[in-house]
Amino acid sequence: MRERWTKNHRQGKHVTLREPEVEEIVLMGEKNVPRQKWKLARIIELISNKKGSVTDAKIKLVRSDLEKPVQYSKQSTSQLFPMELRAVQSSQVNVQCRNKADPNLEQERPDCVAVMVTEW
Repeated sequence: MRERWTKNHRQGKHVTLREPEVEEIVLMGEKNVPRQKWKLARIIELISNKKGSVTDAKIKLVRSDLEKPVQYSKQSTSQLFPMELRAVQSSQVNVQCRNKADPNLEQERPDCVAVMVTEW
């Protein structure tokens, strides 16, 4: 019984080993600011150290003030928290269209469906 309790309740902090990707949307963590007020940013470029591991990222931050609505900055990846959804490459989306005749319209309109191509 003790082993089961230890297994279920005494697990350490879970650390995600997934590295950030270019074009990924992330939350930019800030100290002394509630999580719901963290800013959204998009990763533009990844910067790696001499060993090859990613340490920093160049991000694009959208701001609400009108003078500089878009700001670029360099941020440590330890302060960037990826969203649960990953960025979709445009090559992964396949748009399929077929003409759909509607008797109420003068012209035929295409009925397009976006299909995401995934490999399992």
